[in-house]
Amino acid sequence: MRTQKIYMLVIILTVVTLLMTASVVLMAVQRGKNLKKIDSLQSTVEQLSANLDEVRIHKDNADFFNFKEKTFQLKYPEFAKITNIVYRKSKEFGLNPYLVMALIQVESNFNRYAVSSAGAYGLMQVNYSVWKKVYDIKREKLFEKEYNIDLGLRILTHYIRKSSGNLFLALQWYNGGFIGTNLSFKERILNSGFFPLKINSLLASRNPEEKLSM
Repeated sequence: MRTQKIYMLVIILTVVTLLMTASVVLMAVQRGKNLKKIDSLQSTVEQLSANLDEVRIHKDNADFFNFKEKTFQLKYPEFAKITNIVYRKSKEFGLNPYLVMALIQVESNFNRYAVSSAGAYGLMQVNYSVWKKVYDIKREKLFEKEYNIDLGLRILTHYIRKSSGNLFLALQWYNGGFIGTNLSFKERILNSGFFPLKINSLLASRNPEEKLSM
């Protein structure tokens, strides 16, 4: 009887030991899983923190550019309106807005009321007598910013097509017509401060007869 009790006690202790061992193993496995989850969560938190920093930087940059734009519009409201029109119309005609700004700078120095001795009017110096029938121009509207820029871009794209994409030649024709020989016009465009550097370097080094992609 005593031997049987001892035997049962040994069995119970063995079972308890096995259960405790299994519990320890399970706890170790769960701890490993928990550590992996913690590492994963920590990595996620670090990534989110980095993303948040990036968002803050982008927001600061956006706020800064908005501030610059608002200040610019307040200080130079007339010029700001011109730049808005130029950007929108340039995209409409498939032209580089910096190129258009350079052209206006050279043609009228952004004076919407400019009139040349040759009868050219407004920001883009549209020659009324030459183009009045082609585009059914309303003379009384030539000093309106959007109307004048729209006409100027129609004329410029006309010359670009006629020159088969030779931008230098198209600009020269825009300034003086098909018989235009004002070679200094190119340099004035290049030195306007608005002309895109990429196109500037290409145009400065090319032969006038070569085509230049827009």
